Amino acid sequence: MKYGKKYLAVLLACLACAALLWGCGKDAEGETEQDPQQQEQEIPVETSDSIECCDGSRTLRFEKKENGTWVWKDDETFPLDQAYIEEMFTTAREILALTPVESSGELSDYGLEDTQRYLTLTGEEGQAVTYYLGDLTEGGCYYMRRADDESNRVYVAPAALTAQVSRSIYDMAVLPKLPELTAENISAVTVALKDSETPVEIVPDGNGAWLWGQQDVTEKVNALLEALAGTGIVSCVDYRPSSGAAAICGLDPASVTMTVAYVNGAGVDSTFVLRLGTARGQQVHGTIQDDSTIYGVDGTLAAAVQALAA
Repeated sequence: MKYGKKYLAVLLACLACAALLWGCGKDAEGETEQDPQQQEQEIPVETSDSIECCDGSRTLRFEKKENGTWVWKDDETFPLDQAYIEEMFTTAREILALTPVESSGELSDYGLEDTQRYLTLTGEEGQAVTYYLGDLTEGGCYYMRRADDESNRVYVAPAALTAQVSRSIYDMAVLPKLPELTAENISAVTVALKDSETPVEIVPDGNGAWLWGQQDVTEKVNALLEALAGTGIVSCVDYRPSSGAAAICGLDPASVTMTVAYVNGAGVDSTFVLRLGTARGQQVHGTIQDDSTIYGVDGTLAAAVQALAA
């Protein structure tokens, strides 16, 4: 009997410690009112072919095509990075294991009564589940509830969910990569200023130097080559821009246009065109090739191009 009491005391202490070790997206304090395995069967995670998310002001809808590729329903040609959709599914799987917190029973106490922030997953047979996000918790996460839960149980959402729901569609774009441009495969670099009638053409002299006419500009070209090997395009600013957007971004006409003649990896003569406009924080508005999409160009690359133009 003495050993039984000692065992019971140790057990209660362990349970008390475990109750303190919960955080964003972890099992929270309180009793589990629903079997997680049963909950998982009700939520169309693996079979979902439609996702809708809203940050309170902006709603994004995605659909899975027959080939398994996800598209943005507003424009299926948009270069959607599939990794972002997979991240949402990873978070949804984490939600399945959550345990409700001890709550007051009033949704208004958690910002969950009239919230417009949500994530909806819809399965192939039309079954759907919606998660609403409420107020910020003391731990830096957000309260959450299922729309179809009549008992109004409250959870602490996984930390990643709010960021995923709040993304702009442009944050989910696959960004173009610059071609591999090196001193060995470039035959000429031409830079034209908006207000200049005569573009500057820079060519290699065959001995490792780069010349503009008789002037040696090797140092500036080397800086350009180093920048071209870096980040390049760092953001999508406007896909299928409306009329007038290019002018607002200083791209109609462009402030600086750089054209690079080079030989690609297949041994074919090719041309790469980069146009630069106005600054955008640490980036510069730009377009490439014949693509009308406005991108954010890495500031280091933009500065190297502008240095040549100067």
